Amino acid sequence: MGVIGLGLFLPAFADAMAAAPRLHRITPLIGLLSAIVVVVTSASRGAMLGGAAVIVTLIGVGVFRRERTARWWAAVGAAAVAGLVLLLVSPFTLSRLAGSSEKSAGSAANRLELWSTTTSLIGGHPVAGVGANGYADAITAFLGDSWFATIGIGGWIESPHSVILQIATAGGLLGMLAVLAFAALAARHLRRQGVGGPFGIAGLLALLGAGVALCVHFTSPGTMIPLCLIAGATLSAPPAEEHRQRWTRIITVSLLGLWVVLLAMSVAADHRLSDGMAALSDGETAIAEREFRAASVLRFWDADLPLMVSESLAATAEHAGTAQAVPTAASWALEATTRLPASARALKAEAVIAQFSGRLQYGITALERAAELAPTDPQIFHRLGGLQFLNGAPQAALVSLERASALAPNDPDVRATLEYVRSSNAN
Repeated sequence: MGVIGLGLFLPAFADAMAAAPRLHRITPLIGLLSAIVVVVTSASRGAMLGGAAVIVTLIGVGVFRRERTARWWAAVGAAAVAGLVLLLVSPFTLSRLAGSSEKSAGSAANRLELWSTTTSLIGGHPVAGVGANGYADAITAFLGDSWFATIGIGGWIESPHSVILQIATAGGLLGMLAVLAFAALAARHLRRQGVGGPFGIAGLLALLGAGVALCVHFTSPGTMIPLCLIAGATLSAPPAEEHRQRWTRIITVSLLGLWVVLLAMSVAADHRLSDGMAALSDGETAIAEREFRAASVLRFWDADLPLMVSESLAATAEHAGTAQAVPTAASWALEATTRLPASARALKAEAVIAQFSGRLQYGITALERAAELAPTDPQIFHRLGGLQFLNGAPQAALVSLERASALAPNDPDVRATLEYVRSSNAN
């Protein structure tokens, strides 16, 4: 958001300094200073890269349009200097930018490894990708043996932390061509009508800066929604009166109405889901089930909702030591695995619920399938070994637990379970 603010307020402040009365300079100045502070104190290398792109591009715009006003150039230069000074007096941000701290160096290495792994995923699905919601499930088959030991057991990756790779994984070559075609049409449109709208050149700068930052960062609704709004305002133009058609108005209003209805349903589902989670934590399983079902009906298109519910129910069953505490857990787990058959997370939740329902072999089968999908997840092999041991297969349990220990050599729970099974086999 800091980069977006910088793109919007820096040209506004420069133009205000060049021609506007002093009173009109206050608002863009406050916005500019706030954006600079957010960019620098975020300690995000992607944000600082995007901010630098905004400043360099605006300088290029000034050169192209032969800007002669000294105050305009002074405003742009002052913004750059202010950002640099704030960076120099922020040791944490400076260390992350330079990569001198152990954590920043490790995060950079992990990011490079993730990008390399994602290119392997793209190579396996080059034409149409894995779908808009398929990355988190598909990437697990490509992660290296040391990945979970580095980022933590039980974690998962929902984005390649690069908008370019995200497009390529979601849509493959077809998705990339569609985005390039849209960009070409947008550029042609802007060349014909000029840059206008409520944001003007500032809108393009915000889009450019955020786009550069997102090349090394993950997307989120908090940034993508404002960017879509800015893009729409920058590209849109009121049609000429003679080209207005009644059917175009009907289609526009209808689509807008549909979007409002779906948005209202999604927001209502969020509230019901939140209420259900609260009821579940209080032990009110009947109320939780009612709220979960209502959320599922309201957000019927969301395949992840049964997964979230089943994971919560699995955690409750494990905490209580029995799935009887959540009678509907099995049905939610089945729905999650049916809608997301390639999700190792859904299969893990199903296995936990099966374990505490006394269906050990069912849980083992689910975990064996999960191990095929995520062969480097130590959590899967740890639980699989435990269920195999409980089901009377100590040798198979030993193999699974040794695999878990190899993937997470420093995890005390894995080590304790492995030692227990070894001692039991020895006796």
